[in-house]
Amino acid sequence: MKKFIKGLCLAIACTTLVSGFAGCAKENTGSTAAEAKADFPLKTPITLNVWGFAVNGVVPKYLKTMADSDFYKTISAKTNVKLVFTSPAQGQEQDQFNIMVSSGAYPDLIEGVGGLYSGGGDKAIQDGVILKLNDLIDKYAPHYKKLLDSSPTIKKDLVSDSGNMYAFGEINQGEAEGPWAGPTVRQDWLDELGLKTPVTYDDWHTMLVAFKEKKGATMPLTIGSKGLMDYDNFCGGFGFDTGMWFQVNGKVRYSPLEPGYKQYITTMHQWYSEGLIDRDFAGNTTFDATLKKFTSKNCGAFVSAQAMWPVYTAQAKVSQPKYHLVAVPNPVQKVGDKVHIRLSNPIANTGDGFSISKSCKNPEIAAKFLDYMYTDEMTLAANYGTLGKTYDMVNGKPKLRDIMTQSNPKGMSLVEVNAVYGLNNGSFFKDWKKNYTGNTADQLNSMKIWEAADDSYVMPPITLTSDEGTQYSSIMSDLNTFVQENTIKFIIGGESLSSYDAFIKKIKSMNIDQANSLEQAALDRYEARK
Repeated sequence: MKKFIKGLCLAIACTTLVSGFAGCAKENTGSTAAEAKADFPLKTPITLNVWGFAVNGVVPKYLKTMADSDFYKTISAKTNVKLVFTSPAQGQEQDQFNIMVSSGAYPDLIEGVGGLYSGGGDKAIQDGVILKLNDLIDKYAPHYKKLLDSSPTIKKDLVSDSGNMYAFGEINQGEAEGPWAGPTVRQDWLDELGLKTPVTYDDWHTMLVAFKEKKGATMPLTIGSKGLMDYDNFCGGFGFDTGMWFQVNGKVRYSPLEPGYKQYITTMHQWYSEGLIDRDFAGNTTFDATLKKFTSKNCGAFVSAQAMWPVYTAQAKVSQPKYHLVAVPNPVQKVGDKVHIRLSNPIANTGDGFSISKSCKNPEIAAKFLDYMYTDEMTLAANYGTLGKTYDMVNGKPKLRDIMTQSNPKGMSLVEVNAVYGLNNGSFFKDWKKNYTGNTADQLNSMKIWEAADDSYVMPPITLTSDEGTQYSSIMSDLNTFVQENTIKFIIGGESLSSYDAFIKKIKSMNIDQANSLEQAALDRYEARK
Protein backbone atom coordinates (compact mmCIF):
# COMPACT_ATOMS: atom_id res chain seq x y z
CA MET A 1 0.00 0.00 0.00
CA LYS A 2 2.83 2.45 0.82
CA LYS A 3 4.42 1.84 -2.57
CA PHE A 4 1.07 2.47 -4.26
CA ILE A 5 0.56 5.76 -2.38
CA LYS A 6 4.11 6.86 -3.15
CA GLY A 7 3.62 6.00 -6.81
CA LEU A 8 0.32 7.82 -6.91
CA CYS A 9 1.88 10.95 -5.38
CA LEU A 10 4.70 10.78 -7.92
CA ALA A 11 2.21 10.47 -10.77
CA ILE A 12 0.17 13.41 -9.50
CA ALA A 13 3.30 15.52 -9.04
CA CYS A 14 4.53 14.67 -12.54
CA THR A 15 1.14 15.49 -14.02
CA THR A 16 1.18 18.84 -12.24
CA LEU A 17 4.64 19.64 -13.55
CA VAL A 18 3.72 18.59 -17.09
CA SER A 19 0.57 20.68 -17.19
CA GLY A 20 2.28 23.63 -15.51
CA PHE A 21 5.26 23.79 -17.84
CA ALA A 22 3.21 22.94 -20.92
CA GLY A 23 0.71 25.66 -20.15
CA CYS A 24 3.39 28.31 -19.88
CA ALA A 25 5.26 27.04 -22.91
CA LYS A 26 2.38 28.12 -25.13
CA GLU A 27 3.32 31.71 -24.41
CA ASN A 28 6.80 31.19 -25.88
CA THR A 29 5.69 31.36 -29.50
CA GLY A 30 5.93 35.06 -30.26
CA SER A 31 9.65 35.46 -30.90
CA THR A 32 11.41 35.32 -34.25
CA ALA A 33 14.93 34.55 -35.42
CA ALA A 34 15.42 38.27 -35.98
CA GLU A 35 14.49 39.02 -32.37
CA ALA A 36 17.12 36.55 -31.19
CA LYS A 37 19.68 38.99 -32.58
CA ALA A 38 17.85 42.10 -31.40
CA ASP A 39 18.76 44.08 -28.32
CA PHE A 40 16.63 44.07 -25.20
CA PRO A 41 13.89 44.90 -24.51
CA LEU A 42 12.24 42.56 -26.97
CA LYS A 43 9.48 44.04 -29.08
CA THR A 44 7.37 40.94 -28.56
CA PRO A 45 7.33 39.72 -24.95
CA ILE A 46 8.03 36.08 -24.19
CA THR A 47 7.79 33.90 -21.11
CA LEU A 48 10.56 31.71 -19.75
CA ASN A 49 9.57 29.02 -17.29
CA VAL A 50 12.20 28.55 -14.59
CA TRP A 51 12.86 25.78 -12.10
CA GLY A 52 14.95 27.50 -9.44
CA PHE A 53 15.76 27.27 -5.75
CA ALA A 54 13.86 29.24 -3.16
CA VAL A 55 16.69 30.39 -0.92
CA ASN A 56 16.39 29.53 2.80
CA GLY A 57 12.63 29.75 2.85
CA VAL A 58 12.53 33.20 1.19
CA VAL A 59 9.53 31.81 -0.68
CA PRO A 60 6.92 32.13 0.79
CA LYS A 61 8.36 34.00 3.77
CA TYR A 62 9.01 37.22 1.85
CA LEU A 63 8.01 36.54 -1.76
CA LYS A 64 5.24 34.66 -3.54
CA THR A 65 7.75 33.37 -6.08
CA MET A 66 11.36 34.21 -6.90
CA ALA A 67 10.05 36.24 -9.86
CA ASP A 68 8.86 38.79 -7.27
CA SER A 69 12.41 39.57 -6.12
CA ASP A 70 13.68 43.02 -7.01
CA PHE A 71 16.39 41.62 -9.27
CA TYR A 72 14.13 39.43 -11.36
CA LYS A 73 11.49 42.15 -11.62
CA THR A 74 14.20 44.54 -12.84
CA ILE A 75 15.66 42.20 -15.43
CA SER A 76 12.19 41.26 -16.66
CA ALA A 77 11.35 44.92 -17.20
CA LYS A 78 14.65 45.56 -18.97
CA THR A 79 14.32 42.59 -21.33
CA ASN A 80 10.56 42.16 -21.76
CA VAL A 81 11.03 38.55 -20.68
CA LYS A 82 8.48 37.33 -18.16
CA LEU A 83 9.71 34.71 -15.69
CA VAL A 84 7.47 32.04 -14.19
CA PHE A 85 9.25 30.25 -11.33
CA THR A 86 8.65 26.81 -9.89
CA SER A 87 10.66 26.40 -6.67
CA PRO A 88 11.07 23.20 -4.66
CA ALA A 89 10.47 23.28 -0.93
CA GLN A 90 13.60 23.67 1.16
CA GLY A 91 15.19 20.28 1.77
CA GLN A 92 13.24 18.69 -1.09
CA GLU A 93 15.30 20.00 -3.99
CA GLN A 94 16.65 16.61 -5.05
CA ASP A 95 13.29 14.84 -4.79
CA GLN A 96 11.45 17.55 -6.69
CA PHE A 97 14.17 17.65 -9.33
CA ASN A 98 13.88 13.89 -9.81
CA ILE A 99 10.11 14.20 -10.19
CA MET A 100 10.57 16.87 -12.84
CA VAL A 101 13.05 14.73 -14.77
CA SER A 102 10.76 11.69 -14.51
CA SER A 103 7.89 13.73 -15.91
CA GLY A 104 9.79 14.49 -19.10
CA ALA A 105 8.32 18.00 -19.05
CA TYR A 106 11.07 20.55 -18.58
CA PRO A 107 10.88 24.29 -18.06
CA ASP A 108 13.04 26.57 -20.19
CA LEU A 109 15.68 27.18 -17.52
CA ILE A 110 16.78 24.75 -14.81
CA GLU A 111 19.01 25.62 -11.88
CA GLY A 112 21.65 23.31 -10.41
CA VAL A 113 21.59 20.55 -13.04
CA GLY A 114 25.26 19.64 -12.63
CA GLY A 115 24.83 18.64 -8.99
CA LEU A 116 21.29 17.27 -9.12
CA TYR A 117 21.24 15.23 -12.31
CA SER A 118 22.42 11.65 -11.96
CA GLY A 119 25.64 11.56 -13.96
CA GLY A 120 26.13 15.34 -14.02
CA GLY A 121 25.81 18.00 -16.68
CA ASP A 122 27.40 16.04 -19.53
CA LYS A 123 24.98 13.17 -18.93
CA ALA A 124 22.06 15.60 -18.86
CA ILE A 125 23.14 16.82 -22.30
CA GLN A 126 23.50 13.28 -23.61
CA ASP A 127 20.09 12.29 -22.25
CA GLY A 128 18.41 15.22 -23.96
CA VAL A 129 17.46 17.10 -20.81
CA ILE A 130 19.53 20.25 -21.37
CA LEU A 131 21.39 21.86 -24.26
CA LYS A 132 25.10 22.04 -24.86
CA LEU A 133 25.71 25.78 -24.56
CA ASN A 134 29.03 26.26 -26.36
CA ASP A 135 27.64 27.58 -29.65
CA LEU A 136 24.90 29.59 -27.95
CA ILE A 137 27.47 31.27 -25.71
CA ASP A 138 29.76 32.01 -28.65
CA LYS A 139 26.93 33.63 -30.61
CA TYR A 140 24.65 35.19 -28.01
CA ALA A 141 26.58 35.64 -24.74
CA PRO A 142 29.44 38.12 -25.25
CA HIS A 143 29.46 39.39 -21.64
CA TYR A 144 29.66 35.88 -20.19
CA LYS A 145 32.23 34.77 -22.75
CA LYS A 146 34.45 37.74 -21.89
CA LEU A 147 34.48 36.67 -18.23
CA LEU A 148 34.98 33.04 -19.21
CA ASP A 149 38.04 33.92 -21.27
CA SER A 150 39.46 36.33 -18.70
CA SER A 151 41.13 33.62 -16.62
CA PRO A 152 42.32 30.05 -17.26
CA THR A 153 41.12 29.12 -13.79
CA ILE A 154 37.60 30.38 -14.45
CA LYS A 155 37.35 28.43 -17.70
CA LYS A 156 38.85 25.38 -16.00
CA ASP A 157 36.08 25.45 -13.40
CA LEU A 158 33.19 26.11 -15.80
CA VAL A 159 33.92 23.83 -18.76
CA SER A 160 33.56 20.07 -18.37
CA ASP A 161 36.24 17.54 -19.27
CA SER A 162 34.28 16.87 -22.45
CA GLY A 163 34.62 20.52 -23.35
CA ASN A 164 30.93 21.16 -22.70
CA MET A 165 29.38 24.22 -21.15
CA TYR A 166 26.07 23.15 -19.64
CA ALA A 167 25.26 26.08 -17.34
CA PHE A 168 25.94 29.79 -16.95
CA GLY A 169 28.17 29.83 -13.88
CA GLU A 170 28.61 31.97 -10.82
CA ILE A 171 31.90 33.85 -11.21
CA ASN A 172 33.53 35.62 -8.28
CA GLN A 173 35.06 39.04 -8.69
CA GLY A 174 38.75 38.92 -7.76
CA GLU A 175 39.98 35.92 -5.81
CA ALA A 176 37.89 33.06 -4.46
CA GLU A 177 36.07 33.68 -1.21
CA GLY A 178 37.55 32.21 1.96
CA PRO A 179 35.69 30.04 4.50
CA TRP A 180 32.45 31.79 5.45
CA ALA A 181 31.33 29.03 7.80
CA GLY A 182 32.94 26.97 10.50
CA PRO A 183 32.83 25.84 14.16
CA THR A 184 30.87 28.35 16.23
CA VAL A 185 30.70 28.58 20.03
CA ARG A 186 28.90 30.73 22.59
CA GLN A 187 31.60 33.04 23.92
CA ASP A 188 29.36 34.18 26.77
CA TRP A 189 29.32 30.61 28.11
CA LEU A 190 33.09 30.27 27.73
CA ASP A 191 33.58 33.50 29.69
CA GLU A 192 31.09 32.54 32.38
CA LEU A 193 32.68 29.13 32.88
CA GLY A 194 36.27 30.33 32.61
CA LEU A 195 36.98 28.15 29.58
CA LYS A 196 39.57 28.85 26.90
CA THR A 197 38.95 28.60 23.19
CA PRO A 198 38.90 24.86 22.35
CA VAL A 199 41.75 23.69 20.13
CA THR A 200 41.77 19.89 20.35
CA TYR A 201 38.90 17.38 20.35
CA ASP A 202 39.71 16.78 24.04
CA ASP A 203 39.23 20.52 24.63
CA TRP A 204 35.85 20.25 22.92
CA HIS A 205 34.89 17.36 25.19
CA THR A 206 35.85 19.34 28.27
CA MET A 207 33.87 22.33 27.03
CA LEU A 208 30.75 20.32 26.16
CA VAL A 209 30.78 18.54 29.52
CA ALA A 210 30.91 21.95 31.22
CA PHE A 211 28.02 23.19 29.06
CA LYS A 212 25.97 20.18 30.13
CA GLU A 213 26.85 20.08 33.80
CA LYS A 214 27.18 23.77 34.61
CA LYS A 215 24.76 25.36 32.13
CA GLY A 216 22.21 22.55 32.08
CA ALA A 217 22.42 22.28 28.29
CA THR A 218 20.58 19.26 26.92
CA MET A 219 22.24 19.55 23.50
CA PRO A 220 25.65 21.15 24.11
CA LEU A 221 26.66 20.33 20.51
CA THR A 222 24.30 20.23 17.52
CA ILE A 223 25.50 18.36 14.43
CA GLY A 224 24.14 17.79 10.91
CA SER A 225 21.28 15.44 10.08
CA LYS A 226 23.63 12.79 8.64
CA GLY A 227 25.81 12.70 11.73
CA LEU A 228 28.48 14.89 10.12
CA MET A 229 29.21 18.59 10.33
CA ASP A 230 28.21 20.91 7.50
CA TYR A 231 30.58 22.59 5.03
CA ASP A 232 33.51 20.16 5.46
CA ASN A 233 34.10 21.22 9.05
CA PHE A 234 35.14 19.33 12.19
CA CYS A 235 36.44 16.39 10.13
CA GLY A 236 39.86 17.56 8.95
CA GLY A 237 41.52 16.86 12.28
CA PHE A 238 40.58 13.22 11.84
CA GLY A 239 41.86 13.22 8.27
CA PHE A 240 38.72 12.85 6.20
CA ASP A 241 36.19 14.98 4.32
CA THR A 242 32.44 15.05 5.01
CA GLY A 243 32.01 15.38 1.24
CA MET A 244 33.27 11.76 1.25
CA TRP A 245 35.93 12.23 -1.44
CA PHE A 246 39.20 14.09 -0.99
CA GLN A 247 42.71 13.91 -2.38
CA VAL A 248 46.22 13.92 -1.00
CA ASN A 249 48.98 14.86 -3.44
CA GLY A 250 46.69 14.09 -6.36
CA LYS A 251 45.57 10.67 -5.10
CA VAL A 252 41.85 10.26 -4.42
CA ARG A 253 40.63 8.87 -1.11
CA TYR A 254 37.18 7.81 0.13
CA SER A 255 36.48 9.06 3.65
CA PRO A 256 34.66 6.06 5.19
CA LEU A 257 37.67 3.88 4.36
CA GLU A 258 40.03 6.18 6.26
CA PRO A 259 40.99 5.34 9.88
CA GLY A 260 39.94 8.85 10.87
CA TYR A 261 36.32 8.16 9.91
CA LYS A 262 36.13 5.45 12.55
CA GLN A 263 37.85 7.75 15.04
CA TYR A 264 35.25 10.42 14.35
CA ILE A 265 32.32 8.02 14.69
CA THR A 266 33.79 6.56 17.88
CA THR A 267 34.17 10.05 19.33
CA MET A 268 30.67 11.11 18.31
CA HIS A 269 29.22 7.90 19.77
CA GLN A 270 30.95 8.58 23.06
CA TRP A 271 29.75 12.17 23.16
CA TYR A 272 26.23 11.13 22.17
CA SER A 273 26.11 8.48 24.94
CA GLU A 274 27.25 11.14 27.43
CA GLY A 275 24.43 13.47 26.42
CA LEU A 276 26.73 16.01 24.78
CA ILE A 277 25.13 15.88 21.32
CA ASP A 278 21.64 16.82 20.19
CA ARG A 279 19.74 13.54 20.46
CA ASP A 280 17.48 14.49 17.57
CA PHE A 281 20.25 15.59 15.19
CA ALA A 282 18.70 13.51 12.39
CA GLY A 283 15.87 16.05 12.33
CA ASN A 284 18.19 18.96 11.50
CA THR A 285 17.07 19.18 7.89
CA THR A 286 15.66 22.72 7.69
CA PHE A 287 16.74 26.21 8.65
CA ASP A 288 13.82 26.63 11.04
CA ALA A 289 14.70 23.41 12.87
CA THR A 290 18.30 24.44 13.47
CA LEU A 291 17.37 28.05 14.25
CA LYS A 292 15.29 26.93 17.23
CA LYS A 293 18.14 24.80 18.53
CA PHE A 294 21.00 27.21 17.92
CA THR A 295 19.20 30.00 19.76
CA SER A 296 17.90 27.94 22.68
CA LYS A 297 19.31 27.80 26.20
CA ASN A 298 20.31 24.19 25.57
CA CYS A 299 22.84 24.55 22.78
CA GLY A 300 26.34 26.02 22.99
CA ALA A 301 28.21 24.91 19.89
CA PHE A 302 27.53 24.12 16.23
CA VAL A 303 28.82 24.80 12.71
CA SER A 304 27.39 27.93 11.14
CA ALA A 305 27.80 30.56 8.47
CA GLN A 306 28.91 33.76 10.18
CA ALA A 307 26.37 35.69 8.10
CA MET A 308 23.63 34.04 10.16
CA TRP A 309 24.94 35.16 13.54
CA PRO A 310 22.95 38.42 13.66
CA VAL A 311 19.74 36.46 13.04
CA TYR A 312 20.54 33.95 15.77
CA THR A 313 21.61 36.70 18.15
CA ALA A 314 18.49 38.80 17.60
CA GLN A 315 16.23 35.86 18.39
CA ALA A 316 18.25 34.51 21.31
CA LYS A 317 18.70 37.87 23.06
CA VAL A 318 14.99 38.12 23.74
CA SER A 319 15.53 35.69 26.61
CA GLN A 320 19.36 35.54 26.73
CA PRO A 321 20.75 39.07 26.67
CA LYS A 322 24.39 37.92 26.90
CA TYR A 323 24.16 35.57 23.90
CA HIS A 324 27.45 35.98 21.98
CA LEU A 325 28.75 33.81 19.13
CA VAL A 326 32.37 33.56 17.97
CA ALA A 327 34.36 31.44 15.55
CA VAL A 328 36.77 28.83 16.86
CA PRO A 329 39.32 26.81 14.84
CA ASN A 330 38.58 23.41 13.37
CA PRO A 331 39.74 21.01 16.09
CA VAL A 332 42.86 18.85 15.94
CA GLN A 333 43.85 15.68 17.76
CA LYS A 334 47.08 17.13 19.15
CA VAL A 335 48.22 20.72 19.57
CA GLY A 336 50.36 21.61 16.59
CA ASP A 337 48.57 19.34 14.12
CA LYS A 338 47.67 20.93 10.77
CA VAL A 339 44.22 20.59 9.22
CA HIS A 340 44.02 20.40 5.41
CA ILE A 341 40.26 20.14 4.97
CA ARG A 342 37.72 22.91 5.51
CA LEU A 343 35.11 24.87 3.60
CA SER A 344 36.61 25.69 0.21
CA ASN A 345 35.24 27.91 -2.54
CA PRO A 346 36.31 27.83 -6.19
CA ILE A 347 36.59 31.14 -8.03
CA ALA A 348 33.79 29.99 -10.34
CA ASN A 349 31.23 27.21 -10.27
CA THR A 350 28.11 25.94 -12.00
CA GLY A 351 26.48 24.66 -8.80
CA ASP A 352 23.54 27.08 -8.79
CA GLY A 353 23.85 28.20 -12.40
CA PHE A 354 21.05 28.05 -14.98
CA SER A 355 21.00 25.52 -17.80
CA ILE A 356 18.77 25.80 -20.87
CA SER A 357 16.54 22.78 -21.29
CA LYS A 358 16.02 20.82 -24.50
CA SER A 359 12.35 21.84 -24.32
CA CYS A 360 13.11 25.56 -24.51
CA LYS A 361 11.30 27.09 -27.52
CA ASN A 362 13.64 30.09 -27.66
CA PRO A 363 17.15 28.93 -26.72
CA GLU A 364 18.81 31.89 -28.45
CA ILE A 365 16.78 34.40 -26.47
CA ALA A 366 17.27 32.35 -23.29
CA ALA A 367 21.04 32.55 -23.86
CA LYS A 368 20.83 36.30 -24.49
CA PHE A 369 18.74 36.68 -21.34
CA LEU A 370 21.23 34.77 -19.18
CA ASP A 371 24.09 36.74 -20.72
CA TYR A 372 22.27 39.95 -19.80
CA MET A 373 22.71 38.96 -16.15
CA TYR A 374 26.46 39.57 -16.56
CA THR A 375 26.17 43.10 -17.98
CA ASP A 376 27.47 45.96 -15.84
CA GLU A 377 23.92 47.13 -15.16
CA MET A 378 22.67 43.73 -13.99
CA THR A 379 25.88 43.06 -12.05
CA LEU A 380 25.06 46.13 -9.99
CA ALA A 381 21.47 44.97 -9.54
CA ALA A 382 22.49 41.43 -8.61
CA ASN A 383 25.04 42.51 -6.02
CA TYR A 384 23.63 45.75 -4.64
CA GLY A 385 19.95 45.86 -5.50
CA THR A 386 18.17 49.00 -6.65
CA LEU A 387 19.82 52.41 -6.86
CA GLY A 388 18.21 54.79 -4.37
CA LYS A 389 16.56 51.95 -2.48
CA THR A 390 19.28 49.59 -1.35
CA TYR A 391 22.41 51.44 -2.44
CA ASP A 392 23.76 54.82 -3.53
CA MET A 393 26.64 55.73 -5.82
CA VAL A 394 29.35 57.55 -3.84
CA ASN A 395 32.47 58.69 -5.69
CA GLY A 396 31.59 56.35 -8.50
CA LYS A 397 31.25 53.28 -6.28
CA PRO A 398 28.14 51.59 -4.86
CA LYS A 399 27.57 52.14 -1.16
CA LEU A 400 25.05 49.82 0.48
CA ARG A 401 22.26 51.19 2.61
CA ASP A 402 21.44 49.50 5.91
CA ILE A 403 18.56 47.59 4.31
CA MET A 404 21.14 45.58 2.33
CA THR A 405 23.52 44.77 5.20
CA GLN A 406 23.66 42.74 8.38
CA SER A 407 22.05 45.62 10.26
CA ASN A 408 18.97 45.77 8.02
CA PRO A 409 15.92 47.04 9.92
CA LYS A 410 13.73 44.07 8.95
CA GLY A 411 15.94 41.58 10.81
CA MET A 412 16.52 39.54 7.66
CA SER A 413 19.55 37.32 7.29
CA LEU A 414 22.12 38.34 4.70
CA VAL A 415 21.07 35.35 2.60
CA GLU A 416 17.46 36.57 2.67
CA VAL A 417 18.48 40.15 1.93
CA ASN A 418 20.45 39.11 -1.12
CA ALA A 419 17.67 36.88 -2.42
CA VAL A 420 14.90 39.46 -1.96
CA TYR A 421 16.73 42.54 -3.29
CA GLY A 422 19.47 41.07 -5.48
CA LEU A 423 20.91 37.59 -5.99
CA ASN A 424 22.43 35.32 -3.38
CA ASN A 425 23.74 32.62 -5.71
CA GLY A 426 23.30 31.75 -9.35
CA SER A 427 24.31 32.94 -12.79
CA PHE A 428 26.05 36.28 -12.16
CA PHE A 429 29.33 38.09 -11.55
CA LYS A 430 29.48 38.02 -7.77
CA ASP A 431 31.02 40.61 -5.48
CA TRP A 432 31.31 38.42 -2.39
CA LYS A 433 33.24 41.05 -0.44
CA LYS A 434 30.17 43.28 -0.18
CA ASN A 435 28.54 40.61 1.99
CA TYR A 436 30.92 41.65 4.77
CA THR A 437 29.70 45.25 4.82
CA GLY A 438 28.46 46.06 8.30
CA ASN A 439 29.91 42.90 9.84
CA THR A 440 30.86 42.90 13.49
CA ALA A 441 34.47 42.49 14.56
CA ASP A 442 33.75 38.86 15.49
CA GLN A 443 32.33 38.17 12.04
CA LEU A 444 35.24 39.81 10.25
CA ASN A 445 37.66 37.82 12.37
CA SER A 446 35.89 34.52 11.70
CA MET A 447 37.42 33.92 8.28
CA LYS A 448 40.93 34.39 9.66
CA ILE A 449 40.19 31.86 12.41
CA TRP A 450 38.70 29.28 10.05
CA GLU A 451 41.56 29.81 7.59
CA ALA A 452 43.92 28.39 10.20
CA ALA A 453 43.01 25.17 8.42
CA ASP A 454 43.91 25.05 4.73
CA ASP A 455 41.97 23.39 1.91
CA SER A 456 44.84 21.60 0.16
CA TYR A 457 43.14 18.17 0.43
CA VAL A 458 39.72 19.31 -0.78
CA MET A 459 38.63 18.00 -4.18
CA PRO A 460 38.42 20.64 -6.93
CA PRO A 461 35.22 20.93 -9.04
CA ILE A 462 35.83 17.83 -11.14
CA THR A 463 33.35 16.45 -13.69
CA LEU A 464 32.64 12.93 -14.84
CA THR A 465 31.98 12.00 -18.44
CA SER A 466 28.42 10.90 -19.22
CA ASP A 467 29.44 7.22 -19.26
CA GLU A 468 31.38 7.62 -16.01
CA GLY A 469 28.45 9.45 -14.48
CA THR A 470 26.15 6.54 -15.22
CA GLN A 471 28.57 4.05 -13.68
CA TYR A 472 29.25 6.31 -10.70
CA SER A 473 25.57 6.90 -9.95
CA SER A 474 24.76 3.20 -10.07
CA ILE A 475 27.47 2.55 -7.50
CA MET A 476 27.11 5.54 -5.21
CA SER A 477 23.31 5.67 -4.99
CA ASP A 478 23.10 2.58 -2.79
CA LEU A 479 26.51 3.12 -1.21
CA ASN A 480 25.68 6.65 -0.02
CA THR A 481 22.47 5.40 1.57
CA PHE A 482 24.31 2.54 3.26
CA VAL A 483 27.05 4.79 4.65
CA GLN A 484 24.65 7.50 5.83
CA GLU A 485 22.31 5.08 7.56
CA ASN A 486 25.12 3.24 9.32
CA THR A 487 26.97 6.41 10.31
CA ILE A 488 23.87 7.50 12.22
CA LYS A 489 23.37 4.03 13.69
CA PHE A 490 26.96 3.88 14.96
CA ILE A 491 26.67 7.30 16.57
CA ILE A 492 23.38 6.71 18.37
CA GLY A 493 24.17 3.10 19.27
CA GLY A 494 21.72 1.43 16.92
CA GLU A 495 24.66 -0.49 15.53
CA SER A 496 27.57 -1.66 17.70
CA LEU A 497 31.02 -0.35 16.86
CA SER A 498 32.16 -3.97 17.13
CA SER A 499 30.62 -4.45 13.67
CA TYR A 500 32.64 -1.63 12.12
CA ASP A 501 34.93 -4.05 10.30
CA ALA A 502 31.85 -5.60 8.68
CA PHE A 503 30.77 -2.09 7.68
CA ILE A 504 34.10 -1.55 5.90
CA LYS A 505 33.96 -4.99 4.30
CA LYS A 506 30.49 -4.23 2.93
CA ILE A 507 31.66 -0.90 1.47
CA LYS A 508 34.52 -2.66 -0.31
CA SER A 509 32.08 -5.19 -1.75
CA MET A 510 29.93 -2.43 -3.29
CA ASN A 511 32.37 -1.54 -6.10
CA ILE A 512 33.97 1.33 -4.22
CA ASP A 513 37.27 0.63 -6.04
CA GLN A 514 35.56 1.32 -9.36
CA ALA A 515 34.04 4.56 -8.03
CA ASN A 516 37.49 5.55 -6.76
CA SER A 517 38.96 4.94 -10.21
CA LEU A 518 36.28 7.15 -11.78
CA GLU A 519 37.01 9.94 -9.30
CA GLN A 520 40.74 9.59 -9.89
CA ALA A 521 40.34 9.76 -13.66
CA ALA A 522 38.19 12.88 -13.32
CA LEU A 523 40.74 14.50 -11.00
CA ASP A 524 43.59 13.70 -13.39
CA ARG A 525 41.67 15.26 -16.27
CA TYR A 526 40.84 18.34 -14.21
CA GLU A 527 44.48 18.88 -13.33
CA ALA A 528 45.39 18.48 -17.00
CA ARG A 529 42.87 21.09 -18.18
CA LYS A 530 44.27 24.20 -19.81
